[in-house]
Amino acid sequence: MNDNGGLSWAANRSTMSSDHIYNWAENHELAEPFVTDSSIRSPVVSTIDLSARVDADEVIAICRDNGILDIGGYRKLGRNQLRIATFRY
Repeated sequence: MNDNGGLSWAANRSTMSSDHIYNWAENHELAEPFVTDSSIRSPVVSTIDLSARVDADEVIAICRDNGILDIGGYRKLGRNQLRIATFRY
């Protein structure tokens, strides 16, 4: 992180990454942001609800097979969702 510009760089990078994910979800028929009010969304963790036509567990398994780990949704909510960290260290 320090080699790239410190905390300011990390905050900007996280915001840029989460914006990409949220924009994708807002514009895709099978996804939508869990938090609908963009002014209160987290810039470090993007939580995306998936349509019932998409099996989140299958998406998570495919991602895991490709080295993308720990993107499961909030288990206690029982929703069909992905939770994606957008911070870098």
